[in-house]
Amino acid sequence: MGNRVACDCPRCRCRGLMAPVVIITLGVLFLAGEFVRGVDFGDLWPVLLIVVGVVKLIEYTAPLTGHRG
Repeated sequence: MGNRVACDCPRCRCRGLMAPVVIITLGVLFLAGEFVRGVDFGDLWPVLLIVVGVVKLIEYTAPLTGHRG
């Protein structure tokens, strides 16, 4: 078991954003379903797929400069 240092390259930092962005997006979608009349989560769930796709695109295009591992 060696000392493993987390990578600080732009691509790895973007990868670490996926979970927080998904959780925030879910929260916003559920809130919109509660506060916007005539709209529910069933209408808005594709936005979650778009957000995940955007984060993956940013992750893919981020440089690997300084990548460890």
